[in-house]
Amino acid sequence: MLHSRVLRYIDEVARCGSIRAAGERLNVAPSAINKHILQLEEAIGEPLFERLPRGLRLTPAGEILVAHVRRTIKEFSQVEADIRDMKTLQSGDHYRHDGRAGRRHRAEDCSAFRHASPET
Repeated sequence: MLHSRVLRYIDEVARCGSIRAAGERLNVAPSAINKHILQLEEAIGEPLFERLPRGLRLTPAGEILVAHVRRTIKEFSQVEADIRDMKTLQSGDHYRHDGRAGRRHRAEDCSAFRHASPET
């Protein structure tokens, strides 16, 4: 995933309230995490975290970004699951994607449903 490392860093710092604690959980040097956060803050033009004597707290801009980061991580996890499902299909099975939350239906099941319920 594009920029997945930075997204994980930001999410973990927000959860831990500390770059040091996030670094320990992610097994990444705190200086590397801090560098990425500073670069992103520079690019956005807003601080993402309020630096406090005992840790960090999200700013309003940080809260917006972290909400986006968490949605992105969740959606990417669904994409990965969809791709894994696709890879495990037996040859000859045909599936159609209905566009909602990665749900898949066997084409034969859909045909059987349409045959049994022609009014739908």
